[in-house]
Amino acid sequence: MERLSIKDKFTKEGVPQLARDKRLSRRQFTKLGALTGLGGLLVPGSMVLATPLADEQDRIRSGKKSDLIITNAEQFVVNVQDEGEEIRRGEVRRHFVYKITTNSGITGYSFGRGHSVDDLPNPRQIIDRKDPFSIDQFIAEGLCQVGSWEHAVWDVLGKALNMPVHRLLGGAVRDKIRVYLTIVWSGKEDQSDVLFERQAEDIKFFQDKGFKGVKIRCWRPKIMDDVEALKEIRRAVGPDFPIMFDRTGQRAPWVWSYEEALKVARGMEEHGAYWLEEPFERENYTSSFRKLIPLDQSPSYQSIPRSAKLRKEVGLRITGGEGDNDTRLFARYLSHDAFDILQPDVILAGGILVCKQISDMVRAFDNSVRMVPHGIHGLPLAGFLHVAAISPTTNWQELVMTSPGMTPEETLAPGKRLLKNKDVFRIEDGSMSIPQGPGLGLDVDKAALEHYRVR
Repeated sequence: MERLSIKDKFTKEGVPQLARDKRLSRRQFTKLGALTGLGGLLVPGSMVLATPLADEQDRIRSGKKSDLIITNAEQFVVNVQDEGEEIRRGEVRRHFVYKITTNSGITGYSFGRGHSVDDLPNPRQIIDRKDPFSIDQFIAEGLCQVGSWEHAVWDVLGKALNMPVHRLLGGAVRDKIRVYLTIVWSGKEDQSDVLFERQAEDIKFFQDKGFKGVKIRCWRPKIMDDVEALKEIRRAVGPDFPIMFDRTGQRAPWVWSYEEALKVARGMEEHGAYWLEEPFERENYTSSFRKLIPLDQSPSYQSIPRSAKLRKEVGLRITGGEGDNDTRLFARYLSHDAFDILQPDVILAGGILVCKQISDMVRAFDNSVRMVPHGIHGLPLAGFLHVAAISPTTNWQELVMTSPGMTPEETLAPGKRLLKNKDVFRIEDGSMSIPQGPGLGLDVDKAALEHYRVR
């Protein structure tokens, strides 16, 4: 695969070209990081926010008290299932709810991953009786370790200003985003019991439904079997349909050696794979919820030289970053040419604001790297979509754990019982609409939350 300049790549893939005079060269970026301790790009307080929010922050810094105060933070679980109702595999019914109330009657909600309370900051200690516009301070005090709470704070801010979150972050560059489906078949986790022909047939089903790309695991014990699967899939969907492969570092049964990764990558490149994700060790989800470890002890950091070497030796896109929540790692990925695509998770990485900062880093670095955040399923998608809306280099949104035979709309349907605006997450021609309502854009049905709440 020919490596394109950022100008050619953006023109080819339909993303508006960025103004070059607003970006830094690699040398300037490295120098800036050395002078400023990774530079203002990584410091929450340096973010340039939309005027209403900036004005409010200026007012607070001038010594005037904010009228809006957080009065409570509550986490609970809902299970959207009525008595006698049959559950289909793949339906998203269990949700973790993060609720923030304020003295003005504004309530912020987000939906996210469940967090164990062990070794995590207590959000009440960080945000209780505080002004929600102090979101930078919350992140610095540890809220970045529980990104779902950060999403709920943004929901409060958007509702307070009657704006969608993407407007508070500088405005959207798109109102919809192309989605790809991550498909996991039932049976063995390594998918070794799934016939190549079945994978091809199921992926063709989604292609016929209008979806523009899929991602599958490459965990099979015989490393070239996934290349054989790709050959079969290509016969079904043609040469141009994007097929991504996810190794997921050490979550697979074993970690590839460099030689194994190179062999697989070359085979996938030969048959037109779109990318190979996380071929080596990486940070795992559990440690991402805990106190940050020293950078040089992170498995993601230790894998950078191998990822950079592999990227040089093959034309296939190499991607990574979904388990990381240290912005210094993303700076290293850029400065060491480790990945073609950075994949921060909008919850695990620290939240919406942190991912905005990573997006700004990618734009400033002046090369062909993109940011395509790791995805999720169900109602937590809202925060991910607001990041996709404001990131110029983002050209995909992942929908994860899609079950063959079910469409994403069917997967999302049970969760929408918790909302009044049922048209959110609308998919047309393989693209999902960006929420436009205040805050995260989810009009939560409080009665439904109480009805399905797990006692």
